[in-house]
Amino acid sequence: MKKYEISLLNVILCLLVIFIHISSEPVTKLVSGTVTQTVIFSAWKASAFVVQGFIMLSGAKLYLSEKKEKYLPYILARFTKIYIPYIIAVTVYYMFFFDHKYYPFSLKDLGMYILRGDLSAQFYFVVVIMQYYLLKKLWDVMVAKVPAVLGILVSLVISILGIFFLGNVFGMYNDRVFTTYLVYWVIGCYIGKNYDRFKEIISKSKIWIFALYAITAVAEIWLGYLRILPYYISELIHMLYCMCAIFTCYNIAIKLGEKAMKLPPVKAIDSASYYIYLWHVLVLTATDMKMTEYAISDIGTRFAIRTLSTYLITILLCAWYVRTKKK
Repeated sequence: MKKYEISLLNVILCLLVIFIHISSEPVTKLVSGTVTQTVIFSAWKASAFVVQGFIMLSGAKLYLSEKKEKYLPYILARFTKIYIPYIIAVTVYYMFFFDHKYYPFSLKDLGMYILRGDLSAQFYFVVVIMQYYLLKKLWDVMVAKVPAVLGILVSLVISILGIFFLGNVFGMYNDRVFTTYLVYWVIGCYIGKNYDRFKEIISKSKIWIFALYAITAVAEIWLGYLRILPYYISELIHMLYCMCAIFTCYNIAIKLGEKAMKLPPVKAIDSASYYIYLWHVLVLTATDMKMTEYAISDIGTRFAIRTLSTYLITILLCAWYVRTKKK
């Protein structure tokens, strides 16, 4: 039976990750404290759970099927489907930036950008997710032998320790180490392994989940705006918020999934979501360059153009590519 809610959640996360990037300019350039800046900042801050959501969703998809995949064929399939498009995207971005005099050309630099995932803001997700794929044998043993509660608790402790200590080891690249998001991945794996039970629990608990989401969203936005707490405390609150936000979106997807996934545009976004994720920042960057060329400086006008061009051009081109590839 098709799990429409999985597909709709994927679409929601895909649309939100675009919003995060198109709204960064008004968040940083509008006068802080104005109504417009506060509204956009709140929506921007509330959307900052998408990578965690994608990681949890990827873990769930891995164990939704009862079919057992051998390690090498699985890794080769992931490399072909995930990493090769990523390498192509990084190379195209790099050549675009080189052509516009951002960087001198260097094969060594290009290779390092591919390894680190830091040429464009969204690329680090691919570096992280490939680490989880490479450790598939570990997850197979975990879901088969370790009780869900124990596995989740251990992963939570490792993730928290990573926040407190690994930053000193990996510095600015800490968000590219799999331990940082481990709890989301492990929860996703157990969701996939026990999907029907998970869906039953989350549906019955939706009122509590919505309530927790409302409380943690206020805390996330308010504390993010004031910036009064130490980094480590803020990160723990952010982790709690991400959990609540993901499960809230999951409940929405359960409610609306079957109807929404019958709509051709929604189905097209779901099919092309990974390509949309890879390419939307390039469209956004090109749009910004054109607006600068035509001396469009008003933040509101730029935000409207950024929104229309990035969503429309990226989704249409990526959906066309996926449809063409399937023929």
